[in-house]
Amino acid sequence: MATNERLRQYVQDKLSGEILTAEGEVVGPDGPVWDGKNKPHRGDREWVTAWSPQQIAKRLPMEFPDDPTMRISHEAIYQAL
Repeated sequence: MATNERLRQYVQDKLSGEILTAEGEVVGPDGPVWDGKNKPHRGDREWVTAWSPQQIAKRLPMEFPDDPTMRISHEAIYQAL
């Protein structure tokens, strides 16, 4: 991941929960907003939209089937964190 900028950016985007169009625009619905009453809901927290390293590792072959450079194990992602 240290030498593959495209892979690193993909993993970082998924870990942050950002989903981008081909043009680089952030897509998806706005999350719920805490109005100050009661406790905040988990949906208000940014990590709720983030992908796990296992999800990222399994999704790469589906999104990049012909690119063997876009592969990484979930263990390698955890180690990089």
